[in-house]
Amino acid sequence: MPAETLSRFPLAVIVAAQFLGTSLWFSVNGVGLSLGQELGLTETDLGRLTIATQAGFILGTLALAATGLADRFRASRVFAVAAVLGALINGAFVLVAWQPAAALVMRFATGLCLAGIYPLGMKLVISWTPRHTGAALAWLVGMLTLGTAVPHLLRGATLGLPWQWPLLTASLLALVAAWLIRALGDGPHLPPPGRKKPLREGFAAFASGDFRAAALGYFGHCWELYAFWTLTPLLVALGERLIRDEPSGRPFDPIDEEDPPVIVAGFGRVGQIIARVLAMRRIPFTALEINPDHVDFVRQFGNRIYYGDASRPDVLRAAGVAKARAIVVATGDVETSLRIVEQVRAMAPDLPVIARATNRHPEL
Repeated sequence: MPAETLSRFPLAVIVAAQFLGTSLWFSVNGVGLSLGQELGLTETDLGRLTIATQAGFILGTLALAATGLADRFRASRVFAVAAVLGALINGAFVLVAWQPAAALVMRFATGLCLAGIYPLGMKLVISWTPRHTGAALAWLVGMLTLGTAVPHLLRGATLGLPWQWPLLTASLLALVAAWLIRALGDGPHLPPPGRKKPLREGFAAFASGDFRAAALGYFGHCWELYAFWTLTPLLVALGERLIRDEPSGRPFDPIDEEDPPVIVAGFGRVGQIIARVLAMRRIPFTALEINPDHVDFVRQFGNRIYYGDASRPDVLRAAGVAKARAIVVATGDVETSLRIVEQVRAMAPDLPVIARATNRHPEL
């Protein structure tokens, strides 16, 4: 019954499965900012994970072409198996994200699985709509573009939740894609699986000028598409940094604390945890935060906090760094933390500094 129903709308089913299945592609990029904050991943680390995925996809497609697997087995079966394996491997990334080598292997394996989703989707769509291949492939490429952007949508829809949620949701979407294609099956216009064909037959197509033009144009499209979604989270991170570093025009708050024993620099998630511990032990503290909007927000809940840049000597002096017994640097940005520590060392060399580490190899 499902096959009969789905076969009435084969193009819609295939492009929907393509949309869902390719959500695995940049699933890690979608949570890149969260991985940087919680695991200390740098832009370089995220770039390596992205390259691993792309390398897996390239080698996977070459392997399919060289071995003829796409012609020896039903396209729908290859698609479904690849989507299921990709979903499982993408979910397994959650368990090894803390281990750089294992994380790279997981992303490479995800790329291998994607080689069985996108190219096979093109084969399936031709098998069902041979008279409208141009329009059908246009829909398929459009769904690929949207599908690779899904991780960013999932991260936006799960803000405030752990970064594992959007990754596991992408795996769930891939499983739905596998079910759709497995239930639909191959189209009636697809030749039955046959013998392995020599690789030279595939390269022979480049003898045609029209094919070369189309292929090179498509290669260029792939470059700009994947480069864009790879750079998107990095550009967002850069924009947030520029906004954070841009003066707000609002003067820093005057600090009227009388020599508190502890200074807390940074009042985000970690800084607030430190503040609660200090409050429970009845230890006075002065909290400094560079984000004026965040200062106004947390003040609504009764938090005593001051808007100020803890890396500036005048702010530290007003906060009582000369008489403090300790300073806790709880900012999530390594460069900001380094500036704060450097300034504290210059003004109060003997003051104990407790700094938040963003990874297992802290620079402080």
